Amino acid sequence: MQKKLIVINALDKDSYNDCHIKGSISIPLADLAKAAQQFDKDAEIVVYCASNECPVSSKAWHLLNDLGFTNVWAYEGGMREWRHMGLPAEGECVAEYIDKAHGQLLPTDPKIKLISADELREKLGIPVAYY
Repeated sequence: MQKKLIVINALDKDSYNDCHIKGSISIPLADLAKAAQQFDKDAEIVVYCASNECPVSSKAWHLLNDLGFTNVWAYEGGMREWRHMGLPAEGECVAEYIDKAHGQLLPTDPKIKLISADELREKLGIPVAYY
């Protein structure tokens, strides 16, 4: 039996309400340790934030990894990449960062298990023809 995929937007509630991956849930980074108590340690979890300039997804990944979760990925392209690829999002998606050109990318932590937009799209069952 395939485990349910949990996709977590680790930004604040206002950012989530503005724009989030369809089907994802809002758990701000500050609340993640407490909220994670309700998840199985082997649950499939993807954390994301605004963009690959935002450190929140990597912080969320480290937090969950340190708590003993074994199937966690960080989608570091975030909402900006997701929207630029035309993938399904919910909300008005008017935050300034979404349309902004890429700025200074954060260095990639080699410990973090990364997932690409295409891999996440597949896990969510979104057909390629969608975009």
